[in-house]
Amino acid sequence: MLRRLPKLTLKDIARRAKVSTSTVSLVLRESPLVADATRKLVQQWIDELGYIRDRGAANLRSRTSQTVGLVFCELTNPFYAELIAGIDSVLDRHGRIAFIAHTAEDPERQDRLIRRLREQNVDGIILSAAEGTAPKTIRRLEEWGLPCVQTLRHVGSGHDDYVGPDIKTGVEMSVDYLAAAGHRRIAYIGAARHTSVTRERLAGFHSGLERHALAPGPIVRCAPTREDGFKAVASLLATDDPPTAAICYNDVCAFGVVLGFIDAGLRPRKDFGVVGFDNIADAALVRPALTTIAIEPHRIGEEAAALLLRRIADPAGRPERVIMPARLVVRDT
Repeated sequence: MLRRLPKLTLKDIARRAKVSTSTVSLVLRESPLVADATRKLVQQWIDELGYIRDRGAANLRSRTSQTVGLVFCELTNPFYAELIAGIDSVLDRHGRIAFIAHTAEDPERQDRLIRRLREQNVDGIILSAAEGTAPKTIRRLEEWGLPCVQTLRHVGSGHDDYVGPDIKTGVEMSVDYLAAAGHRRIAYIGAARHTSVTRERLAGFHSGLERHALAPGPIVRCAPTREDGFKAVASLLATDDPPTAAICYNDVCAFGVVLGFIDAGLRPRKDFGVVGFDNIADAALVRPALTTIAIEPHRIGEEAAALLLRRIADPAGRPERVIMPARLVVRDT
């Protein structure tokens, strides 16, 4: 028969460490008011006795859960792993933990997940909205008084908290690079999703072409995946006026596009040019190494988490829009 051990209390820790219970409480709350030597001593006894803080009771007293909901449209792209790592690094420093929810581009599933996160009493949400998300989703969060920071994708009036990269400028940089390399027929591949991100990418594509007096290139509205990028090249090369370069929705799609050109017997840089978007770690490691637009997902995650914490602390504060700069990273394509 399993013998239940008596529950440890703050008094047990305080008695062993020869400090007050209030000092133990301050250590558990990671208060800067406790001297380092005292903190180490108390933590030593916490670890040795196996004390586990009753977070639920502490949260009830403070009326916060110290948790945050992360609601993302996809998780399979390595970009999102870097984004989440950035968010987590900030939350961890502030004693918070995240619930991660994957909507799989389904607005109804997204609404269910948001309701469940509310039931868990999360203090706020970071949202990269699913395709087809209605503005009422954002309005509902406001009505609930649940702080929300949108990232990468934006839904609503444009006057909500948002953190994302300068997408339009990034794509314009891609056009500039390819045009300077002599390409006159440039395709855009991977524009399948009807989201703010796609609109901003295509706006940058068209404005870049206009600046260089280039005719509108073919736009392939396929999924931004390696497989679809590869297939897109074969169909484009079969046309009467095939492109010699492509700008891709993301790096994963660009990997497939590069393979498609190589499979057709063309040489990177000499016969074709490709620019990706995101600068995930694999972009520098594939061969040929991918030329791409760097937008630093880890930094975007840090900024999104920091903004959410500011909004939790000041719910009535003015909405903030944080736009991170994009930069061109030239490699072998």
